Amino acid sequence: RYVGWAVGDNIQAGGVGRLLNSINGGRSWRYQSFTPGAVLHKVVHSGGVTVAVGANGYIFRSTNDGKDWTNVYQCGSGGIDLFDVVMDSNTGYGHAVGTNGVICRTLDQGATWEPQ
Repeated sequence: RYVGWAVGDNIQAGGVGRLLNSINGGRSWRYQSFTPGAVLHKVVHSGGVTVAVGANGYIFRSTNDGKDWTNVYQCGSGGIDLFDVVMDSNTGYGHAVGTNGVICRTLDQGATWEPQ
């Protein structure tokens, strides 16, 4: 199974984030409902867990292929955007990075996060 994610911003809808998911290597895509107003910058799927990061330092997590999402952490203070996230499926470790050099890490597949 080839899972893929795409994120973007719907300017016409007032900057509401868009999240698309493919489970067939990109042959078709489906729109995923997501927290209203959340603008995402990166999504990564690793070890059965999907983690998304975005504006205002929010980190979201899904354990069911993006059907349901939980806001698990806000990294940094207001005005911090997270632009990248990496996860290691073997160890469950991961890092999210963003503006002003902010870094947050997880040691448990994204269930909890802490600043670095």
